[in-house]
Amino acid sequence: MDFKSTVIFAILASGALGNTSHLCDDIAHLDCQTYVQGDTDEEVCDNRNVLYNNFCEYSKAKCADDSISVASLGQCYGNRPVEIYTTKEPSITTPSPTAPSVTTPTPAPTLDPLLSIFCQNKDTISCAADIDPVCASNGRLYINKCDFTLALCDDTSLTLQDTHNCHH
Repeated sequence: MDFKSTVIFAILASGALGNTSHLCDDIAHLDCQTYVQGDTDEEVCDNRNVLYNNFCEYSKAKCADDSISVASLGQCYGNRPVEIYTTKEPSITTPSPTAPSVTTPTPAPTLDPLLSIFCQNKDTISCAADIDPVCASNGRLYINKCDFTLALCDDTSLTLQDTHNCHH
């Protein structure tokens, strides 16, 4: 995983955005068939042992079912059949019995790649004009979480703060 993706995952793990469901409206308009993947492997295995080829496919599934979470980045592990999710028809495969049984996956962060998809497409996203102010650690008040998230894409150190901490 490249540095930018690692930082984005760390931000989500720390809860900088809290609930990321507000990103789903913008992600819903993405076409995963034409999605340009980053320079790293974006396979994601979810908590139901479903394998997604990239963050776009995982994000769409996560938006449709909030109970989905990341189990591991990369291949699914274990003896259960793996469902491979695509935006076309899903297929079922069974893990190879020749895989070493001592292989232990690196624990995945307890987050999802919604922010990564959002940031990769930030130049095409137009935030709604809904007024629901949020305060950021830079002392700036953003009109809503979408505007804050756009700023977060450029400054990954931002966190949400109490609105009393912002300049009005």
